[in-house]
Amino acid sequence: MSLALAFLAASYALMFVTEKFADYAQSAGHLRLVPYLAALAFAVVILDIGAQGSQIAHQTRIFCAAARGAQPH
Repeated sequence: MSLALAFLAASYALMFVTEKFADYAQSAGHLRLVPYLAALAFAVVILDIGAQGSQIAHQTRIFCAAARGAQPH
């Protein structure tokens, strides 16, 4: 679970840094579109890995509790 949250945090940080760099590069007049889009695509992939990992962790916890007869919280 904590690894999934680390991936989510890293993806948001990467998106933030990418946007700040793009703003700076655009104001200086030398924004390159392909590296910008590649960085955003990479951040989205990392975001998806984190979200899927979090969902799998939650489902594992819920189905293990249900198999034991306990009610999930």
